[in-house]
Formats: sequence, C-alpha cells, structure tokens
Amino acid sequence: MTTNVMKKRFLYLMKLLYERTDENHPLNTNEIIAYLNSVGCSTERKTLKSDIDLLIDFGIDIVFVKSSPNKYYWGERTIPVSEMSMLIDAIMSSQVITAEQSEELTAKLMTFVSTYQAQKFRELLEEGEPLAGAYSVSGADGDAAPVTVELECDEDTREDVVKQFGKAAELRCSVPPRSGGQAGRFIARVETAEDPAFYAWVFRFGGKIRITAPEHAVTGYRELAVKALHASDMPE
Repeated sequence: MTTNVMKKRFLYLMKLLYERTDENHPLNTNEIIAYLNSVGCSTERKTLKSDIDLLIDFGIDIVFVKSSPNKYYWGERTIPVSEMSMLIDAIMSSQVITAEQSEELTAKLMTFVSTYQAQKFRELLEEGEPLAGAYSVSGADGDAAPVTVELECDEDTREDVVKQFGKAAELRCSVPPRSGGQAGRFIARVETAEDPAFYAWVFRFGGKIRITAPEHAVTGYRELAVKALHASDMPE
C-alpha cells in the first residue's frame, strides 16, 4: 500500500470521527469500515484499530466503547459543548455586533462540534431557545456553588444588573459621571454561580461590564473570550 493511500485513509477516518460522532452518536467498527470502503480506502479491522491507536497516541481523545462490534467516538473537543452553547448564546444576544456578524461567528463555532450537535444548536436557535439549557454546564455533583464576584459596570447597565441579580446585589459608586454628561461607572458585588451562563451574561454587554474579582473568575472569563476570538479568526 502506497504512502498516499495510507494518508488518505487516515484523513478520512479523522474527518468521519470528528464530524459524525459524539458521545450520543458513536460509530461501530463495521460502520467505519463500510464508510472507508465507500471512499476508496479499503481497510480491515486490524488496520482500523492500528489507525485509531495512532490517533490516540497523537493526543486526540477517541473514546472506545466495548461492545459487539466495538464502537468509537470523538471525545473532548477544542471547545467543550457546554462552553460552545454559552459562547453562541452570548454572541446571539450581543449588543455590539451586527446580526450578520453573529451568524458568521456562530457558523464558525459550530465547526468545533459534531454535525448532530450543530443541528441541535440550529434547531434551538430557530425556535428562539437559549442553547445553555441544552447541555449541562455544571459539574457532576450539581450546580456550581455561588461565589461573590465583583463587577465594574458602566452606569447605563445598572438596571440590567439589578434585574439579573435582584436587590440583594451590593452597588456602590466607583467613578463620577464623566464631563459632557457621559455615564460614570459603579461597582457591583453579586452572588452568582461562576459558570459559563454567568460569563455569557457578562459577554453580551461588550465590555460595559467587567469582572474585577476574584482572580479565578477574571481568568475563567478571559479564557472563554479568547476561545471565541480564536474561532472568529478561523480561515474560511
């Protein structure tokens, strides 16, 4: 078998597992072999097992499900599905980007998940439903424990902060109104679950609300924002 044929088979295998499998849609050995044969990459069980082992050795999370026949699916992705739903929710509700930009960025983000997951996202968006509820964003032990988070907010977001966190939110003046009648800023201390849903809420204000403490909340938000920016820079 020539090197080019082997490379072609390996690339088709990666494409199949990445696009057409997830934890709810594994493919069994027979299905994978049938697909590879259909694209001109004849293979057998032993060869397939060797190729999958190579993917795993390369650092790709291919999950093995013991059954008869055995099944496989692409596991952890660059952006986990729970974070993906949060990012798309934030983008679609953002006040600082156009509807066209929202759709373009959402389409790019959906290339990070399987076709089944992307289709579920599209159906929810068409129905006007938030995506965050479609996939769990909490740990296995239940909802994330609430923590005290400090926010620096532009004055014109005060009503949004109170609506989101209620009258229990501690609000105090930070900076007086700027010259020319421009809004000043205030500090809000709120109790919230430090999870993707909270980060999505902050993200939608396009910098008018900033997390200032604790440091791990600042870092968590920054990491998710970087993922969104990297997705927007993906080549067409």
